[in-house]
Amino acid sequence: MSKPEIQVVCFDLGGVLLRCVDGWHHACERAGLPMHESLIDPANRNTIVSASNQMEIGAITPQQFTEQIAAVSDYTAAEAMRVLECWLLDLYPGVEALLERLLGAPITVALLSNTNAAHWQIFEAEPCYAPVMRIPHLFASHQVKARKPNAAIYEHVETALGVEPQSILFFDDLEENINGAVWQHWHTERIDPAKDTAPQIEKHLARYGVTI
Repeated sequence: MSKPEIQVVCFDLGGVLLRCVDGWHHACERAGLPMHESLIDPANRNTIVSASNQMEIGAITPQQFTEQIAAVSDYTAAEAMRVLECWLLDLYPGVEALLERLLGAPITVALLSNTNAAHWQIFEAEPCYAPVMRIPHLFASHQVKARKPNAAIYEHVETALGVEPQSILFFDDLEENINGAVWQHWHTERIDPAKDTAPQIEKHLARYGVTI
């Protein structure tokens, strides 16, 4: 069986290129705040998840998100913002070198991330994230106004890049996002965020005939 002709390598961010905290407990610890059970109370879960999703499509601002968190928890909006800003960690080992080599290869490189304006501001400001921000095609959910696994965001990438879906190789750590891309006829590989991701990515690139 011949290898597909890959024209675009597209990455998710958190859990693929970037390490993130392991949930609210970890984020609160990094923010220097106690973990209040109200934050993970099942009665509040739908409100928090819905607000997060709305923030990720730019329907509400991070400030409005933290105000909604404050309304259903024991945190102030300012404290909730501190927790939100502590969600991001560092790049996985080897990712910077991998991206440098990939950006020098004759292939289009893109990023497709469910994110928000607060995190994006950090990505743009902090030098440690510069290797990711050098990716030439950055698709952030809060700017596109759609989030994975909604078909609209995958279609936006195809249109913006002017490529057929079958020419895209996509890496993500979440099954639902992989399934959304498969539905669009993208080639996909799921990454295990609990392990170093660069070796996983390199192995898959080689299988698809992408030489870096």
